Amino acid sequence: MAAQLTPRNLMSSCQFGLCVLLVSVFLAGQTDGAVDKTICDPAKYKQDAASRPGPAKPKLPQQFTTRVECNIRDKGYTIDLKEYYDYVNNRGTVEAWKNDTRIKAIYDYTNNELLILNYPSLAGNGIPSCTVSTLSTSKQKFLFGLSTSTSGSEHIYSAAGALRFGNGQTEVYKGRRTIRDGTVCDVWDSCLYVPRMDGTFYVSWAFSAVNNWTSATAASVPVELQLSGVVNKPTRQNISNYYEFTDFRPYLPNDSSALETDPGTYCKGRVMGRPLPNVTSRFRFESELVELSNNYVNWIKEYYDYDLGLVRYDYKPDPNNPSKFGNNKMTRVHDFFSGVAYNLDPMIGNCTITTIDAFGFDAKSKDKSHVRMRTQKEFFYFDKTKYEYAGKRMARDIDCDVYVAIRHDFPPGYTGGLKTIWEWYFATSQWMESVGYLYEFGLPVKLQITCPDDPTINMIYNIYNYDEDNPRIYQTDISGCFNHTAQHIIQFAFPGTFEKDVSRDLQGFKLAVLQQIVATCSISPLRVNNMQVDYYQHGIIISFTMLDKPPIQGDTHANTMEVQLGDAVAKLRITVTTGQFVVALNPNIFKGVKPLVAQPYSDNGDVVVNYYYGNQPPPQGYSGGAMAGLAVAMLLISFLIGFGVLFAINKLNLFGRKNVEGGLGFEPRTYENTKQAVAEEHNA
Repeated sequence: MAAQLTPRNLMSSCQFGLCVLLVSVFLAGQTDGAVDKTICDPAKYKQDAASRPGPAKPKLPQQFTTRVECNIRDKGYTIDLKEYYDYVNNRGTVEAWKNDTRIKAIYDYTNNELLILNYPSLAGNGIPSCTVSTLSTSKQKFLFGLSTSTSGSEHIYSAAGALRFGNGQTEVYKGRRTIRDGTVCDVWDSCLYVPRMDGTFYVSWAFSAVNNWTSATAASVPVELQLSGVVNKPTRQNISNYYEFTDFRPYLPNDSSALETDPGTYCKGRVMGRPLPNVTSRFRFESELVELSNNYVNWIKEYYDYDLGLVRYDYKPDPNNPSKFGNNKMTRVHDFFSGVAYNLDPMIGNCTITTIDAFGFDAKSKDKSHVRMRTQKEFFYFDKTKYEYAGKRMARDIDCDVYVAIRHDFPPGYTGGLKTIWEWYFATSQWMESVGYLYEFGLPVKLQITCPDDPTINMIYNIYNYDEDNPRIYQTDISGCFNHTAQHIIQFAFPGTFEKDVSRDLQGFKLAVLQQIVATCSISPLRVNNMQVDYYQHGIIISFTMLDKPPIQGDTHANTMEVQLGDAVAKLRITVTTGQFVVALNPNIFKGVKPLVAQPYSDNGDVVVNYYYGNQPPPQGYSGGAMAGLAVAMLLISFLIGFGVLFAINKLNLFGRKNVEGGLGFEPRTYENTKQAVAEEHNA
């Protein structure tokens, strides 16, 4: 069996090839020592270089990519290399293919890190293994060359230094020669001696002739390198190698993936070049779920509010796995205060109340009978593992910082202990600034989960419309889950002239009122349903429906605090009627607004009313006898109305028109009609 190319033998596998040339020969410097003059004589080359300067040597770019075919003639094999050189960002990458094996070496001089990726196949299919080592102490650190500044920082060599052409080397111009398939080239030769190998080497570089041959990049590019000679240590060996350069480009690909680790790769022990983003306590986003092995795509909208203990997600059930709650578009709300899940089918109005599944993406088992809400970090699976910063990659044409970790607790409830690799993509700060996004958490773009042992688990979440604003889960209408006896319409007022102040942030005002109701009544925010804000001449009117506690026992410890509807209403009645229901608004938004004190607003001075202010109570239906009586009454009313209209017309004609706009009473206006309402109030 042929020897496998591994990190340990990467250099030795190129025996006296390009790797040795770059690492050993040129680094040793030019020393006369025990030179084998049957190969060449360094002293003579120095003399010739002084007397035959030749044309200017090619100027090499600060970034380039090139392919190299390494033909090791004395050993009878070929190694294919692809080299990425990046002086600007202080890094480089070499990919090598030899004997049905592929390897990738990533040189990160900024973080003093060398990554070696070993692929399971020549084509690079499958997930590579990865080893991390300190670049400054690695034997391979000089592949691209390493220079140390006076401050001690290390940097990749210049392009000339990396290719070991020019950059202080003694080369003699040999004129022009036709190389390979007819390319006209300028040729420079040199002679080197390496004492530790007791080796003498003849080196010949060929670059495309600028005035005689036009390369693909319109500049002089490396075409061929010949290396021949003899080594006496540890044993005598003759060396004869040729290196053919193709596809030389004076730039790097737009996609920098070649200089980064591959998707699905985890490199333990990497330098954390960038910390993991901090998660906020509330957010919302949409996800496109892609199951790669099943050719399946679905979507989900997720809403998370840790402060209020609420999670909501809208989704379409998998048609291949029918849901017991229905197959229409579904909404599910998890209320961790009550410990229940509301499964809503908005299309048909169906609602099913269940306990919260301990294996959901938002819940964790607390004990055998109870669950708790996942924290923000647990929600994104940032807990119980260390994420390594993997560098930058592109996702949906967005520049992303990528973080990678290994987990053994996914899928939830799976007892096999599978190894899964998690890769989070976040838009870079530069990209977010360019488009005007300013998020505390950052902008998640994609999550990719890879399972090396079970590809059916592999999936991708493409994340869209991420937003850190209030997700307003508490506004989800769950009233259809309760009958009318389990609902009370509540109404009270805040006297004062606050309409202009409240209109600055109506949702913020409603949230402040909601939080005070929740704190006063010891109820879940979801039980405050359909809150309406209206105003009249003397202040603000708050109306909402208070719902009863869920009809089932929840599975969180917090549900023991839930109170019945009657008790909750009694608490609110007392605090409002005694002037103790006080709402303090955010001073940064509602500047100069003092705490608001509520008072009853109803005919009987109670907080419980039959209907919302400004709306008529719903019709209750009529008996047959009542309908007959109503018909007779309507005939009489019609006659009286007709007579009244004629009388009014004659009266207006006799006494002139009067301005009666708004004079028959005042109807509340919502804040969407603020300007109109203010004008009406002023006229009144």
